[in-house]
Amino acid sequence: MRIANRVEGHQEQAAKPALRLAEGDHVANVIEFVAAGDSVDVRSSGGARTRAELDERTAAPVESATIGALIATQNISKFHKIALVDLDVGEQIVRDGYVIGIASCPIRRGDWVHIHNLKSQRA
Repeated sequence: MRIANRVEGHQEQAAKPALRLAEGDHVANVIEFVAAGDSVDVRSSGGARTRAELDERTAAPVESATIGALIATQNISKFHKIALVDLDVGEQIVRDGYVIGIASCPIRRGDWVHIHNLKSQRA
């Protein structure tokens, strides 16, 4: 949905979609490129565990699946992670119900989460 902005003479972008894979996750994956300042609409995957289940469950919009909106603080590439909560250095980062690493620097809600601020606990 696009909303006309009569004051500035341009149209505002609709919120960009992101998907949280499991309840309690600290991050969600954005579904398309997100620019700093964009609004991001976070939805739940509904517990899907396979690509087919995910496609089936997200094919049609489901109002109850919306879990919140936030503003991206940085550019985030398609399919990369956005922080849903503030995390301090050393805190575990959870995605899909599993710890994927620890924060190597402070991470704020809306930040891009990737190798520059996440240290893997593997290796």
